Amino acid sequence: MGGGGLRATGLLISRACSRSNELGQTFVRVAIVHLVRARYDDQTLDDSMSHLARSFETLCKRYRTTGKVLGRGLSTHQRDETREILKDTATRIRALKYEGTVGPGQKAALDRIASRAQSADRRDNPFGAAVVKLLKSFWLADAHILETHYQDRRGGWAGILGQYRGDVTHHGYLPILEEDRDVEELLAVRDHLHDAVARVILKILRFDGGYKPGFISKYGVSRPAGWVKPHLSAQELGYK
Repeated sequence: MGGGGLRATGLLISRACSRSNELGQTFVRVAIVHLVRARYDDQTLDDSMSHLARSFETLCKRYRTTGKVLGRGLSTHQRDETREILKDTATRIRALKYEGTVGPGQKAALDRIASRAQSADRRDNPFGAAVVKLLKSFWLADAHILETHYQDRRGGWAGILGQYRGDVTHHGYLPILEEDRDVEELLAVRDHLHDAVARVILKILRFDGGYKPGFISKYGVSRPAGWVKPHLSAQELGYK
């Protein structure tokens, strides 16, 4: 099994587990396994991102940050108007079933699309938004810092996370060459997510000791799990 990253993470989590009763929870063990495997020396970047996404998904599911009702923040007028528009859109889509020659498979597809359109204001389950909500629920300031840093990027930081997670989950790899991805940013995201999920786990385990963030050399000194504060910059979290 791997090298420095594995040993550092493994020793840290082992030490935390020895001082906590939470390890008996299956979700904690699963999250830790993915966290550790994400930094095996023989892991590709694709596999590393996949394990980190699965670790976060396990925690997001346990702490119920995976769902959001999109229409909840709208005013009554906005909600009513949106529902009428969506209902009309769904009706028009279903009407396509009766135009010309439409096969059974096409009819089923149109029905499903119409149903999704009509319920578009209801529950949404984006990975990036779930991670943001999880970090905030543990009073980790990373999400606030990076939402601000990427506020002019379409989809923001949550959108970036969702894109990378979608790549490794649905395509099996990161299309770095095909889509001219920013490798420097990708590595920053990977390293930061590894540190962030480790801090969430340490908080779950009620670990009150220190650890050394491995993604920036200047933080070689021991830090508490809650060391990231709102006044820090994205650059101090490894981003450019």
